[in-house]
Amino acid sequence: VASLFPENYEGLADFVVIGEPESAAMHLAERGSPLTGKIISPPVKRLEDIPFPNWDGFPVESYAYFPALKVKPILPVLGNRGCFAPCAYCAYRTNYHWRIRPPENLVDELRHLKRQYGVRGVVFRDPMFTGRQTRAEIIAQGMIEKKLDLEWACETALEFLDENLIDLLHSAGLRAVNVGIESGSDAVLNDVQRRTQEQRRSEHLVDYCRKKGIHVAAFYCIGLPQDTEETIRHTIEYATQLNTDVATFNVFTPYPGTPLYERVKHEIFEPRWEQYTSYTPVWRHPSLSSERLEQLREEAYLSFYFRPQYFASLVLGGHS
Repeated sequence: VASLFPENYEGLADFVVIGEPESAAMHLAERGSPLTGKIISPPVKRLEDIPFPNWDGFPVESYAYFPALKVKPILPVLGNRGCFAPCAYCAYRTNYHWRIRPPENLVDELRHLKRQYGVRGVVFRDPMFTGRQTRAEIIAQGMIEKKLDLEWACETALEFLDENLIDLLHSAGLRAVNVGIESGSDAVLNDVQRRTQEQRRSEHLVDYCRKKGIHVAAFYCIGLPQDTEETIRHTIEYATQLNTDVATFNVFTPYPGTPLYERVKHEIFEPRWEQYTSYTPVWRHPSLSSERLEQLREEAYLSFYFRPQYFASLVLGGHS
């Protein structure tokens, strides 16, 4: 928000960085002059030129990603900036220009984290870790060849997974995957430029991950522009059929800088940025009231978690 609306912060801070922070930070470190006013900070072209994060002084030994990963300490790793997918609702593309780190550079950071901080696991924060399958394979093979023996989690979409890739990633230590499903309606997804995925294939991949011992969390978004009560109920039903270990149901939030923000900005009624949490409606939906959206979100959680199939999975060890 600061990069998109720097005027909102005038008088509240000594300076506002517009863009990615590294160039501004390096300018400060090299020249020593204080930063004031609006600072234009262009993105670093080569992500591998940015030093590995310095975790000295942080209580790394207490960092965990439980229950998805059972080991600790855990640290996050970012292998790319931005996202290549054209989804009209997602803020990843507004914050960063799409660039990727070389796989070898990423594996080097993993070795550094293990040697320097004794990490036993990592969470890759890339929005679409397997979006470039060959790259994901090279990273996994590097982890195996270097015998890193790490457990790890990543975020991706089911359309960028298959059995062979899952087998390789699992061999490299993959134990948890977060996937964006968003909606069970192709029409709703097509309207926001989100790729669709055949439900039968999604169910198969989730089952395959479960059999491999890979924890699956799914993300859903209700209240997209073409949503109706019927499509939302279908999404809830879809979520229960996939029966992932975790399901999260967010209310669509039009983030500044996204195409959907431009599309619905005249219907936004909430001026407070702190309310843009994906939990509370901030715009007037064409067919659903804010109160109804919140009710449906609550119903989604109740329908997913309070059902015999989910409790049976807990008892039998299918969910953790």
